[in-house]
Amino acid sequence: MKVKYSVYVRYIKKCFKMLWQLHKEEKLSICSLFIDYAWCLIRHGCLIRHYVIGNFYKRREFERRRILTYRRYLKALNYFNKKESIHILENKHEFNSFFSEYVHRKWLYSPEMSFDDFLGLFKDKKELIVKPYNTCEGEGVYKIYFEKLGEEGAKNIYNKLKTSKYMIEECVLQEPMLSLGSTSVNTLRVETLLDKKTKKSHIVKALFRAGVGHTDIDNYAQGGCVYEVDLSTGRIISSALSKVNNNAIFHPKTNTCMLGFKIPHWEEVVKVCNHAQEKLPTCGLIGWDVAVLCGGGIELIEGNHNPEYEFLEFKGTYRYWEKIKPYMY
Repeated sequence: MKVKYSVYVRYIKKCFKMLWQLHKEEKLSICSLFIDYAWCLIRHGCLIRHYVIGNFYKRREFERRRILTYRRYLKALNYFNKKESIHILENKHEFNSFFSEYVHRKWLYSPEMSFDDFLGLFKDKKELIVKPYNTCEGEGVYKIYFEKLGEEGAKNIYNKLKTSKYMIEECVLQEPMLSLGSTSVNTLRVETLLDKKTKKSHIVKALFRAGVGHTDIDNYAQGGCVYEVDLSTGRIISSALSKVNNNAIFHPKTNTCMLGFKIPHWEEVVKVCNHAQEKLPTCGLIGWDVAVLCGGGIELIEGNHNPEYEFLEFKGTYRYWEKIKPYMY
């Protein structure tokens, strides 16, 4: 009970802080904001970040009923994604094996690799990316370089990796025009939905994530910019969703105007994501992380059975509950 009580207290404090900031910035009545947010939480299941950052406070009631709030998002996940199948998406080595036709990079799973396997891959590729198994938002991801470590250093790294679960992967060589001056592989997040009646997949929303500096990941949580991609043309149609450079139209690193920026090989991205979704019908709502390779290949990095609902509703087009709900009932 004490733990639950402290969680509630922290959440109330967070609500007060964010609503007070909104009150100061938008000159809105603080009393009206508190009353309205309480209604939105109870009636629609809207969390405070969605209310403030996702502009839920601006929406009229007829729109609020059509927006994918966190409560509705959980309903959708429980309906589409069967618990007995999500391990394929959660466990990275299972994902790489199951979707091997879309995963072209070489990889190793630390509990199952030998030193010869690791050293051979390390010598061959010269640099590898290491991903902790049970983290999210890019936490703990780093690169290792054979030039710096040599065989002795490789042995030390191997011993460390064997103590826990890691994925060790060949670094992806992305399409150069998508690098935008960053050292990260800038990926697409493509949300697919499976129609259970027709067994056909379609894309609900797509976003391009761009790193803004010297980091190994493009993640929004690490300061990257997220832009919505038009599904029919593959062109960017929104300003940035970012913790650091929110609403920026120009990419902060290169000063590139992102509105109208064309994602290369977009048709192939659509094809691969829909095929991958149809390959796993027991998880019918998946957020795919996709890289466009140098030369035009498409690489699946991972699939998420619980993709960020913020990406759906916070930036660009919204009202995704009215788009998802018809496939549930």
